[in-house]
Amino acid sequence: MAGPSWEKQNLPVLKSSSALMILWDLSPSTLAQDVAPSRFERARLKLIDILKDRKDGTTGLIVYSGLAHVVTPLTDDTRTIIAMTGGLDPNIMPETGSNVELAM
Repeated sequence: MAGPSWEKQNLPVLKSSSALMILWDLSPSTLAQDVAPSRFERARLKLIDILKDRKDGTTGLIVYSGLAHVVTPLTDDTRTIIAMTGGLDPNIMPETGSNVELAM
């Protein structure tokens, strides 16, 4: 009776529920070479940096040009989003333009 005893206690775990939806412009103007190597490549590298630094919450990606397309809905798997950026390119967009309003 006087010995040690163990009881299970539920401890609250803090988990961030913040959500971040990233809109990425894939219009033809991002292929301009005024910034080395191109605006598109610089944006892709910055996007990867943001995703690598994001530890909590969910993240999603929408690309847009003339039309907007959901690449990934909100997810906590940023590695998958990073992997998908390699297949994205302004040349695959079905309609040219820069319709950020549609992406919003």
